[in-house]
Amino acid sequence: MNYNSKLTTLSKIMIIVVIVVVVTPVSILLFEERMAKTNLNILDNEIEIKAGLADRYYKSNAITDVYLKDTIPKFNKINGVDMGNINRGKFNVQGLGEGFLFLESSKGPYLYIIMGKDFVIINDKDEQKIKHFYTELLKYKKKLIYNY
Repeated sequence: MNYNSKLTTLSKIMIIVVIVVVVTPVSILLFEERMAKTNLNILDNEIEIKAGLADRYYKSNAITDVYLKDTIPKFNKINGVDMGNINRGKFNVQGLGEGFLFLESSKGPYLYIIMGKDFVIINDKDEQKIKHFYTELLKYKKKLIYNY
């Protein structure tokens, strides 16, 4: 085996190592991000919204409004994930400003959670899941109103 042949074999091995060490974990991460579902947990004094690598925590007493809409204004990613219908992270939403999106579909309903100037918009392929989140948040919002 001559020197050039050894270099070619070594180059092939290096390419395989790079693929295994770099490309495979990135592919797994992207697959997991695409498959992750949005979860909303309502705790005593905060709400937790998680999906894949994106997560947000808000003081529950900061919620000023909760509503459902069948549409969402145009939006542009600031940072986060934008993979087709899956949009998670910080976005600039026309008419609302900068806020967080947890979108898994291009169809409504969209759950809007408003906290002063901050907001989160959530949707899911499963319409019932969003309606359930909405109902739970409304119950919690009523508790907040009665406690003041």
